Amino acid sequence: KGKKERYVIIHVHTANLLFYYIKNEKKHNNSLLFDIGVRQIRNIVYKVLSIIKTNKRNPHILRHTFASYLLDNGASIRVVQNLLGHSSLATTQIYTHLNLEKLKITYIAAHPRAKEEK
Repeated sequence: KGKKERYVIIHVHTANLLFYYIKNEKKHNNSLLFDIGVRQIRNIVYKVLSIIKTNKRNPHILRHTFASYLLDNGASIRVVQNLLGHSSLATTQIYTHLNLEKLKITYIAAHPRAKEEK
């Protein structure tokens, strides 16, 4: 989206397979690693998301899940901003608000006196 350059985090095993593919299997001498279009990628994403038991089956749910997972596990908001390709920190802060709401719900459910403090 937005024709921005983004970083992709991959497992070392995946990186090794890609290096092998580039060195030994890639027959075309062009700059494309894979010749696949946006429509094909969208179809793959929707097919994978179809197994999820939710009404939200769109590619954005993957970004949301990724950002929430990182923040839930202590990632810096700046790191998440860079990985998502947001130019504004305010856009990324939406995910911190969602995590704060989740934290409040967990607190109220778990703390013995949380319901009394309202």
